[in-house]
Amino acid sequence: MKKLIINADDFGYSEIFNESILDLIRENFLSSTTVMVSKITGNQSSQINELIEFKNSKNISVGLHLVFKTDSYYDEIEEQIEMFMDTFDFFPSHLDVHKSCGSEAEGMAVEKFCLENDLPCRKSWESLGNVRTTDKKVIDGTDIELDDLNELLEEMDENNSYEILFHPGTYDPECESSLNKDRELDIEKIKYICLNAEIFNIKLINFNKL
Repeated sequence: MKKLIINADDFGYSEIFNESILDLIRENFLSSTTVMVSKITGNQSSQINELIEFKNSKNISVGLHLVFKTDSYYDEIEEQIEMFMDTFDFFPSHLDVHKSCGSEAEGMAVEKFCLENDLPCRKSWESLGNVRTTDKKVIDGTDIELDDLNELLEEMDENNSYEILFHPGTYDPECESSLNKDRELDIEKIKYICLNAEIFNIKLINFNKL
């Protein structure tokens, strides 16, 4: 059986995006999400509480979606980990980076932190350690056309594990995200994968099960 993590990036970016992610979790269409803790506002407290509840009741993996503002990468990781812990009262299940610049210094900082803390992470650099999926890379589902999902799912190897990321959400006129208009289509793609999981022999897993 093919094992697949469907990860929703950008929780915390927008209350509207958050609600779309929570809806997908309620319907068992998502197994994982990553949180932009630096974007969270006080208005999101009830959504944060619901995500914590789902983490416990549905075994959702909740990771940290790092947002770097300077080149002091390691220091910023530690700061955002502290923010995450203050918000959720548990350690993130995995790390990934919002709009990675792909620099060696960035990759080395993420790798160092993940190896020190035995933390899974997303494959965004050539030599990054602690990538736990057997596929050893991430599939950007936002960049894949809905019609091309069939071929992607069919080509996955049996007994291997994969991560596919999406940016689900309903259009938010107040958000400056470059993907704002693509998010509703990502919801369709996520539902398509899950509703056809049996046909493609796919089992949904999360970072806690790698």
